[in-house]
Amino acid sequence: MLELAVVIAIMAVLAALAGPDISSHLGRYRLNGASKELVAEIEACRLLAISTNREYALQLVEADPDPGSPGAGESVGSYRVMAGNAAVRSTSWDVLPVGPGEDEGTHDLSSRANGWPGVSIESWTPMAGPSGYDLPSTLVFSPRGILLNPGSDYQGGEIRVLLRSRAANPGVERRAILVRPGGDARLVQPPP
Repeated sequence: MLELAVVIAIMAVLAALAGPDISSHLGRYRLNGASKELVAEIEACRLLAISTNREYALQLVEADPDPGSPGAGESVGSYRVMAGNAAVRSTSWDVLPVGPGEDEGTHDLSSRANGWPGVSIESWTPMAGPSGYDLPSTLVFSPRGILLNPGSDYQGGEIRVLLRSRAANPGVERRAILVRPGGDARLVQPPP
């Protein structure tokens, strides 16, 4: 009985030591998942523009004003996908549903249905959006699948979208989505 009690005590100590390590891995997993989901939304927007011969857009609705602050369960950031009413110079935009069978809406990182606890979207670099559209902080795809954003929206030839994990290590755990003028998006891990 004494040996069993000692074994249980040792296992409890080891589990207590492993707990913080597991939570940082969970934060990293959620950050990777949210980043891959956003890349998939950008790619879907581009493909929809090509396949339907209409303009499509992905707009940042809300960014985390302080993404470096700790807060393991808090997520801040949302975006929406919109379909234009024309192939060129859309004058109205329909917000697409978040998921099958849902009403139009916004992809909110903090919502339960598609949420990523502890992950936030950092503020995008100032983006004017295409001239004449009045869509700031928006990626607008033409029916050819290329971005209509002006050159001033790019830094180093790419538009950067940064996501950060508040659960893992907020100062280090970030992912960058880089979107080129041709419309292709890729996911990278930026230096701290």
